[in-house]
Amino acid sequence: MPLSPNTTVNHLDFVTRSCRGRLLVKAALSDSQSNFLLNGNFVVAMFKREITFKGTVIDYSGSDTKVERINCTERIEDELILQVLCVGNLYNPDVRYSFNIPIEEHREQFVWDPSGSWLECNRICQGERRRKAVCVRKSDHLEVSDQRCEHLPRPVAVTEPCNTDCEVRWHVAGKSECSAKCGPGYRSLDVQCMKYSLMKRQSERMEASMCGDVAKPQTREPCHGDCLLKNWQYSAWSQCSKTCGRGSRSRESYCMNNLGRRLVDRECNEYQRVVTETCNDQPCPKWTVSEWSE
Repeated sequence: MPLSPNTTVNHLDFVTRSCRGRLLVKAALSDSQSNFLLNGNFVVAMFKREITFKGTVIDYSGSDTKVERINCTERIEDELILQVLCVGNLYNPDVRYSFNIPIEEHREQFVWDPSGSWLECNRICQGERRRKAVCVRKSDHLEVSDQRCEHLPRPVAVTEPCNTDCEVRWHVAGKSECSAKCGPGYRSLDVQCMKYSLMKRQSERMEASMCGDVAKPQTREPCHGDCLLKNWQYSAWSQCSKTCGRGSRSRESYCMNNLGRRLVDRECNEYQRVVTETCNDQPCPKWTVSEWSE
């Protein structure tokens, strides 16, 4: 589709739909000498950009959009040719286009619009997000390149709270035993970054970097050993199993601390326990025979 010289084009919308198969359809611009200005020679512009042609600035929305838009607010002195760039299976796409020509000749004005799209929240919990200020044409509020508004002061950013349904904080998941059994010592703390859902009342462990804005507690703290000593205590020995000739006797054992409290046996496993011993090692009496009489 040729755009005639000396025509001021406001904007051009370009919509494509592929009926079947996989097909990439994009707009391309070239001059009357078949020199590509946009999306030609195996190069496709994905993002918004400006093209200068014979002293006229043309705004392009970028190809990574469902509707491609080409805007030109100044007079075009030479002929431009709009082409359809197809890549993929060669099925005929559904292509629609439209362009507008202003009735009045006037210099376009551009302003900052503070109500652009919301940017991402700056924190995973209890954060803030702001709207992106975009440059628009004053006549029809059409978004254009930010370069059109560079000379204007940017508006105050519109912000709002975000991710308010959760919070992150450090949690002490566990503590080691005191390094001293009696007297001052220290113990280690297992400190983890946790995300708490306020609505669901659930917690989830996160990477430590997620708690970077929260002061991390110390991973070691002082402690004091309780000085409780423990050892085996015994009942009285039983009677020896033999009166002579090496017998054995036994006794019961109890794990006790120095306050007289009985503990479970495993608390004293580090100490030796003696519950049996030999007794009456002396030889037993026996009969002896003397010499026969006459």
